[in-house]
Amino acid sequence: WHSTFRSSSIFGYERIPNSAPEVNSYGMIGKEYPMHKTKGVFRILVLGDSITQFDFYVKILENALNNANLGYAFELWNAGVTGYEVNQYANYLKFKGIHYNPDMILIGFCLNDFNIFGTLITYKDAKGFRGYYYSGNEFSRRIPINSALFTCSYLYRFIILSVDRVFAKFNTNYYINEHIKTGITFLREIKNIAFSRKIKLLAVVFPYLKPIYEYRDYEKEEYGNMIRVLKDLDIDYIDLHKAFSDGGEIKSLRIVDTDY
Repeated sequence: WHSTFRSSSIFGYERIPNSAPEVNSYGMIGKEYPMHKTKGVFRILVLGDSITQFDFYVKILENALNNANLGYAFELWNAGVTGYEVNQYANYLKFKGIHYNPDMILIGFCLNDFNIFGTLITYKDAKGFRGYYYSGNEFSRRIPINSALFTCSYLYRFIILSVDRVFAKFNTNYYINEHIKTGITFLREIKNIAFSRKIKLLAVVFPYLKPIYEYRDYEKEEYGNMIRVLKDLDIDYIDLHKAFSDGGEIKSLRIVDTDY
């Protein structure tokens, strides 16, 4: 895995261009198009995590659009990166994606994309690419995390993560509120970038691959928070929960049986 990714001060980590047969010179998955956009081309930049990175729905959508006789040649640029979340989507758009001159931004959301980690530290050592994740957003805003200590000190990580658990214990709404705040902050940034350049914006909400009646309480909250934020920000979205049956057959779509 570490042979196709590298550390990034902006994204935490990023894919290395041309690091695998399916990775192009932009560091994206799939077909590579010229940077210069010719007349009649409609370019869609697709942001997302591993669901997008697998490239299944991106290829299907591109073929469907180009076979629909809509008067454009559609290019779908797949910028999905496994493990990315809404903050990384915003940063990718701001520092990379906007330079590709898209006509539309499509965000493929997994329900946990608002559950971002406050601190993402990545580095290379003798064992290869490594990373640490810290989830205390509120704490890290009050007391900045020392990335060097977090990387090399077990005691420092233990103390920081223990304090994080205290926050969770005494404020049961802490993470729920943080997820809403996170979604609003970064999706508003994405919307403002798109609006200022007259770029169309569409979000697609993917379900977990299990019936809703099997969702745990926090998964139902993730789903509700995401729809609430999209509505509050007046962002067009497609909720794929409505396209899939609530029966058990949705489990058959899993690539790995245990990974919903």
